[in-house]
Amino acid sequence: MVGTIVAGTLLVGCLGGLAGVALNPPPGSRPALVDDSPDVEVAPAGPGRSVLRTLSADSETPDPDMVGALYDLGFGPLIYVPTDWQVYERADTRIWVMNGKGSFGFAAMGQVQPGSVTAGELLRQNLTGLLPPDEYTQLDVTGPEDWGDVPYGEVVSRSVVAYEALWVSDQGSVPIYGQLYAGVRRDGVIMVVLIEHVPPDDWNATRFPREAIVGQSMLRFAGLA
Repeated sequence: MVGTIVAGTLLVGCLGGLAGVALNPPPGSRPALVDDSPDVEVAPAGPGRSVLRTLSADSETPDPDMVGALYDLGFGPLIYVPTDWQVYERADTRIWVMNGKGSFGFAAMGQVQPGSVTAGELLRQNLTGLLPPDEYTQLDVTGPEDWGDVPYGEVVSRSVVAYEALWVSDQGSVPIYGQLYAGVRRDGVIMVVLIEHVPPDDWNATRFPREAIVGQSMLRFAGLA
């Protein structure tokens, strides 16, 4: 069985292959890698499927004691990364982070025509690119589901997907649990944030500050911080 430390090594670079024009970089920056794979039909939730563990309200509250760094991915709103997390890769409008303790995160931003896509559609269209089937095997998905109230500041659509999988590489395999969040603003700017953890059973015990990557980034994306 692959342990958490080894799993952390395996997972580096596995996140964030994005599909479609929605997540292209802004004008003037280097073109993003684009996956032209077709849209994915996500199975509805049912008995035995992934349990959706939503974020607590505290993760969306401006916290003067919360320490971290803010990263500009090129569209204005900043991505929050907690202290002691490492940014191990940046590419165009995307960023990959990890904490060395089995938790990983990914964020990307882009631009669409205002009103042309919902957050749920955005997640469906990019699911194969974000969770490549040759790496995320035995994938069990719940969602997309609406997440939180809208409008939320400048955000007009919010959605979340939960998943469990066996993450596989040529070095071994490890069970993993994760969540994908998407937001769409009224001006057409979009954001996708992924958080995941190995092993899945430790998700609740390790949720903070991992969940703050989503909550604090969404707060800024909405123009509320």
